[in-house]
Amino acid sequence: MVQVRDKGGILRVLINSSHARIMLTVRNKSHKEVAEAMGISPEHFSRLMNGKCQPGPEIRKALTTKIFVGVPWDKIFIMETTTAGEV
Repeated sequence: MVQVRDKGGILRVLINSSHARIMLTVRNKSHKEVAEAMGISPEHFSRLMNGKCQPGPEIRKALTTKIFVGVPWDKIFIMETTTAGEV
């Protein structure tokens, strides 16, 4: 989980699920195939895609080097910031 505190806020990195779903469809990849290629369960991949949990460094690396090769980082992930009062 990425949580960077800066001036009272937290930075969260999430999968850009709307763009990721399009890319998976174009590549004819199912969630199960992607999860297996990354070494995680399909349930965990579903939670990642739904924004219920954040991808850690290993998962971010797997997505960029195994699944979405050549796709810019900012197309795969989104960053959200919150202030201390919103957490």
